[in-house]
Amino acid sequence: MKLVSVIIPAFNAARYLPATLQTVIRQDYENLEIIVIDDGSTDGTPEILDSLTDPRLRFIGTENSGGPSRPRNIGIRAAKGDYVCFCDADDLKCKGKIARQMRQISREPDLGLVFSDYGVIDDKGNQLRRSAVAQHSFLDRIASRPTADGFRFHGTSAYRWLMRANYIGTSSVVMPRRILAKVGGFDETLFAAEDIDLWYRVARNYDIGFFPAVLHHYRRHAGSISCQNARRQMDSRIEVNRRLLSQELTSTMRRDIERKMASLLRAHAYHWERQGDHRLARRCYLDSLRKSPSRSALRGVIKTWAPPAVLRRLRKGCQRRHTDLPEQDPR
Repeated sequence: MKLVSVIIPAFNAARYLPATLQTVIRQDYENLEIIVIDDGSTDGTPEILDSLTDPRLRFIGTENSGGPSRPRNIGIRAAKGDYVCFCDADDLKCKGKIARQMRQISREPDLGLVFSDYGVIDDKGNQLRRSAVAQHSFLDRIASRPTADGFRFHGTSAYRWLMRANYIGTSSVVMPRRILAKVGGFDETLFAAEDIDLWYRVARNYDIGFFPAVLHHYRRHAGSISCQNARRQMDSRIEVNRRLLSQELTSTMRRDIERKMASLLRAHAYHWERQGDHRLARRCYLDSLRKSPSRSALRGVIKTWAPPAVLRRLRKGCQRRHTDLPEQDPR
């Protein structure tokens, strides 16, 4: 039985970490090492770890880095296992998760990673979504062939469809540590989208496996990265897509990325518009137009270019002209 290293980055996770650790400790795959990297917590997280006596548990303390990439990479470097399993400090693993995925990846050792479906819960554990993968109907189209334990996605197809949506939940992933050594770990310069950045690098070089069952629950709450700092998240997503455009791509893939970039830039522009920075909003709208023309981006440029008073006069003029139009003869 191969050793699996479970990597858990934790920052101020004292409220959720005990339950998370219990779902890992109680896995029926026993050959585990559980590495918790405390990213400078101030809420008593280290004391929780001190109270646990499982010999498989290892604790690493570090200064706060502001995101999960650095503590995950610290855990990867400290790992002794042949395989790495990721787990966020507030997520819950289902019974049998690691054993089922290890069976799948052991039968097809050339896979770059194996991921599974997952559910979404709130801070109290109430179910928000039964299946996160169910919303991605395109996954049926990229399954190159079924396997004994799930499906195999050809790397090229997996790579292309990642451009449409990140369908891989980080806590669902099990992957060989040798693959991480080849493609590199998480990019520590990214505040968000560091996970899809890694999945791109894996799918560009390897096929990936999918286990079609809910094997963990992702917890969504106000303290999670996905709910924090929308502007920095958008910056990171734009940067990841900008890097993709510098690679050798088919014309279809390049067009898909440019459309996604245009959408992200429009969202960025709207953020700045609401903040009252019309100059920066206009620049983002113009960048969006260059990537992929759209009416919404064009309206945004006009709206952020003309002074509000001029826009109000234009709207009033349009309304006046509309009311002054003669009635049409119904005949």
